[in-house]
Amino acid sequence: MKNVLQGTYTPMETLKGFRYAEVVKYVTEIWPIGQVYTFYLIMNKNTWDKLPQNVKKVFNEYPFEEKFAQVWNEVDIEGKKYGIEKGIQFIQLSPDEAKKWINAAETVVDKYSKSMVKAGYSEKEVNEWVSYIKGRINYWTKKQREAKVKS
Repeated sequence: MKNVLQGTYTPMETLKGFRYAEVVKYVTEIWPIGQVYTFYLIMNKNTWDKLPQNVKKVFNEYPFEEKFAQVWNEVDIEGKKYGIEKGIQFIQLSPDEAKKWINAAETVVDKYSKSMVKAGYSEKEVNEWVSYIKGRINYWTKKQREAKVKS
């Protein structure tokens, strides 16, 4: 099948992992609006409550966030390298164009927030979720810059 997909919002790793680099010609890098996925490491609260303190300590002190971030960053970089090898043209947004994309993404966040309030969650709770995710994006962007990680 050809010419079915005209665009997608997906991580760089899919250029290799899903073999998108074999069918696409252009990639617009849109780092200013954040990553595609948000990952969480979660556990059932009742299971957590039953764990001994020494096991909880391991979960609380092991740097899962850093490890996951490093792994996903590495596979994204590998995907981009593969895309370069396949001749994809990577397009960087100008600062003015990036602002337009950021504003467009905010309408999606607003729509999501309204749908969650309509589903029964409080507006305050939903705003806290969104704020937390944005805070994590800023935190990891800063960490990547400090580590001089190109992403």
